[in-house]
Amino acid sequence: MGKTVEKRGVTMEALKGKTILITEAGEGIGKEILLELLSHQDMEKVIVVSEEPEALIKQIEELQIKKEKMTVLKGERYEEKTLKKVFENTIDYIIDTPKELKEKKEKRPDEIIAELSHFPLFFDYINKSQVKKYLLVSTAQIIKPITLEASEKALKEKIVMATNEPENSKKAHCSAIRIAKTSEKNNAEIVLKALELSQGGEIFVPLYDDSEKKTDKELFTMEEGEKSYKDTQANFYIIIPDMKKYGGEKEACSNFKDLRN
Repeated sequence: MGKTVEKRGVTMEALKGKTILITEAGEGIGKEILLELLSHQDMEKVIVVSEEPEALIKQIEELQIKKEKMTVLKGERYEEKTLKKVFENTIDYIIDTPKELKEKKEKRPDEIIAELSHFPLFFDYINKSQVKKYLLVSTAQIIKPITLEASEKALKEKIVMATNEPENSKKAHCSAIRIAKTSEKNNAEIVLKALELSQGGEIFVPLYDDSEKKTDKELFTMEEGEKSYKDTQANFYIIIPDMKKYGGEKEACSNFKDLRN
């Protein structure tokens, strides 16, 4: 049977009865989010896509964690044959986590192009389903990328924002979060908090501390036309892209309700 994971700092009423998809959970931030979710026994189920499901299941068993509410599907996360299997399930929330490479090396240009080419298909499936929230987890400097992978994340962010407007604005509410290289456990809690708060059409930038660290400045960089505000209670900067760039009629996404007093 295994043991129940100790609750690790996030209490989310929004998880109750929900089925959550994590697109990558074998290593890094995706694995920590999975462990965090498995600590919330009120949720319905967590579905994980993995190229090596046997290895992931073995890791969970070695940690003596209850896995009755976990379903692991084998495949590449954005490929159509994988998506068909994934969306046979009713999914409430999606957390799209970065793929962690076993070896710390740059992706090849052809690998990035292949992944980006499948990305719009992923949203076709999302918008034909009952998904309520989608959150892209982005991890690199965005606006002025210095690597191919950072450029890939910047493009994904724009696709996610554009998906909210105009004709899809009543379907899945799509948002993004930029995280720095702090502890994976800390970032998992931050990501789940952003999922809880997300309404669609916003980019979350965590307030890791009150300093002017270079990392925070890079994560917070904005493009022309974007607006932001500081939510000190939730510990986020929230960037609001200009939705007119994506065919919307308003500056903010139709889903987004400004919570500022």
